[in-house]
Amino acid sequence: MSKLSRMVIEKPAPNKSISDIINRLSDVNNHLENTLAQTLKAKMEVQSSIAMFQEILGIADFMEWKRSRDAGVFISYSHADKEIVNSLTQRFEKDSIHYWLDEKELLIGDVIDKAISIGIQKSQLFIIVLSPISINSKWVEREFDEASHEEVEGKKIILPVVVKNLTPDKLPPRIRRKLFVDLSSDFDGGYQKLKKSILTYMVEFARKTK
Repeated sequence: MSKLSRMVIEKPAPNKSISDIINRLSDVNNHLENTLAQTLKAKMEVQSSIAMFQEILGIADFMEWKRSRDAGVFISYSHADKEIVNSLTQRFEKDSIHYWLDEKELLIGDVIDKAISIGIQKSQLFIIVLSPISINSKWVEREFDEASHEEVEGKKIILPVVVKNLTPDKLPPRIRRKLFVDLSSDFDGGYQKLKKSILTYMVEFARKTK
């Protein structure tokens, strides 16, 4: 039974004063007001997000993005950076950005390298999360190699995301020539830049495949 139900259903004891009853009714009213305020806040956040997308892309491009977003973003990372990646995917889910992540997509019995390869090929964008540990990961290197081959063919765009204060001089040589976003010191600001790029590229891909 919910807190509100208990507040409404519970009868005051015979020795309760009028002021106690009034206080109980006041509590019920306050609970209702708080619940309504939270609902309105959530609705406004969704509307604000949609309005922002439309402002960035324009109405026509926003509709293209809605049609193309399921192609999604492949996330290549080291499990040592899982906490940061989880924060990133939570934002993606809130912003309705489809993503491919091994822990979300892989099933028991899958041939891992084959399933990952299919995930890379199906995704239009490839995020590589670069940290002091991931730059030495063989798995991340393998995934980056495959995505790089597809990028040369115009099938994919690689988006470098720097975390954990990795300095530019430590970036792999093939990535240094690319503009990257650093989430180390300003996650929110960096994410907004990343999201704008993702939406813009998805619209471009949608136009090419119309």
